[in-house]
Amino acid sequence: MKRTALAVLGMTILLSGCSPTPAAISQSEYLRYMSELDGYAGVPESTLNDLGEGLCEVRDAAKRENTAQSTAEALYLKQAVETGLDAGDTGAFFVYATARFCPEYSEADKLSSLVSE
Repeated sequence: MKRTALAVLGMTILLSGCSPTPAAISQSEYLRYMSELDGYAGVPESTLNDLGEGLCEVRDAAKRENTAQSTAEALYLKQAVETGLDAGDTGAFFVYATARFCPEYSEADKLSSLVSE
C-alpha cells in the first residue's frame, strides 16, 4: 500500500511539473498516507502536522544556509532513527510532509526514484 501511495503522490507531482511549485496535497491525503506507515501508527494528527511543519523548517534553514537538502534530510533521518523510527517510513514521511507543507521543495526526480523502489 505504501508503494501505491508513493506512486500516486509521485505522479501527482510529476504531472504538475509544469508549474513553478507543485500544489500541496490535501490534509486528508497527508493523513491517509501517514496512517499507512507502521512507524507513525497512532501518532496524533496534531503531532503529524507539527512534524511535517518542522521538516519544512529544517528545509528552509538548509536553504538559507546554502546547505544541500540531502544533508538536511540525512541529519533529520539520523535523529529519527535514533528515536526508534524506521528509516523507510521516515523517507516516506519526507515525501508526504514535503508534498503537504512545503511542496516548493518537492523534487520530481527524487519522487520517481522512490516510487520505483
